[in-house]
Amino acid sequence: MLKKAGYLHLSRERAEDAHGIRHRIAEVCIQGHRYGIRAGELSAVIRGPGSGRVEFLCRAWTDRLSGTAGSVRRSGTGKALVIDITPAGRFSIPVAGVKAVLGGGGRYATVSRIEPAGMPMTPPQALPAA
Repeated sequence: MLKKAGYLHLSRERAEDAHGIRHRIAEVCIQGHRYGIRAGELSAVIRGPGSGRVEFLCRAWTDRLSGTAGSVRRSGTGKALVIDITPAGRFSIPVAGVKAVLGGGGRYATVSRIEPAGMPMTPPQALPAA
C-alpha cells in the first residue's frame, strides 16, 4: 500500500559535495527531511539498470551533500523509482513524473511511502450463543 510522504523537485541551486564540486541535484523532501540525488545519477537510473546514491542535504551558506543516506533504483516493472533510506524506509516515485521534472515539463513529483505488508486480515469469529 502506498501513502503520500513527500515530493521531488529540481533544486534551483547546485549543491557542493565533500570535495567542493558543485552538482545539479533533485531535492527529495520526505517527512520533513531533505535529501539530494545528483541529476546525472538520476538520469542514468532512469535510462537503464543500476542504482544511484541518495545523500543527506544540509544548508550551510549553500546546499551541501553530506554523506550517503540510501540508494535509488528502478522498480521491477520499470514504471517507478524505489528509494531505500536506511532509517526511514522505502519510497516510490513514478518514472513519468521524474522525467517531467528533469525535462522541465513538471515542477514536482509525488513521493509515496511503501508500507510493509502486514499479517493478512482474518474475518472476525462469531461469538458463541450464551
